[in-house]
Amino acid sequence: MLPAHKVRILVATQPVDFRKGHDGLAALVQSVLKEDPFTGTVFVFRAKRADRLKILFWDGTGLVMAYKRLEETTFTWPAIRDGVMTLNRAQFEALFAGLDWRRVKALEARRPAASPPGYEPCAPAASRARPERPDDLGDAPGGRVGVELDHHLAHAAAGLRASSAFTRRQSKPANKASNCARFSVITPSRMAGQVKVVSSSRL
Repeated sequence: MLPAHKVRILVATQPVDFRKGHDGLAALVQSVLKEDPFTGTVFVFRAKRADRLKILFWDGTGLVMAYKRLEETTFTWPAIRDGVMTLNRAQFEALFAGLDWRRVKALEARRPAASPPGYEPCAPAASRARPERPDDLGDAPGGRVGVELDHHLAHAAAGLRASSAFTRRQSKPANKASNCARFSVITPSRMAGQVKVVSSSRL
């Protein structure tokens, strides 16, 4: 029923005349509570009988008024005094459901840090493990170059990735100033003996 976004909820602690409608409650907000009823703030009012409440708020297109009466219990209301009391959304929902809103407390969570203490990002690798396109190795005589990896090279690359991941999980870096795992990068020049170059006539 309430707006989906975060709203301000004010509870009028003094009972009001429940014969008042939209205009009467809006005038009461302005004259007694010294608030603006057209800002989206939710105003909660009680009757002399604690089993009834009314809600008034502006939804952007008009004033909305809701009326609820509990059948078998009464609302847990703040002590009767002049003025208003602020509730958060969880407390209001407990009050509206006929529960004891005083037992509802919002959980406090600290915002996590951008990175763990002592974390130092790894520098980007100077080269990639393999070219993204066959053109990266240049052109071979006889036409466009096609590149295919041997079966054993694919197994070696998979083993290198598994070994690097295991090393990062199990080993602590010797230099505490950096948490980067030390590993070598396979460049196209180091893979030259394991790469087959096929001319376009055979592709």
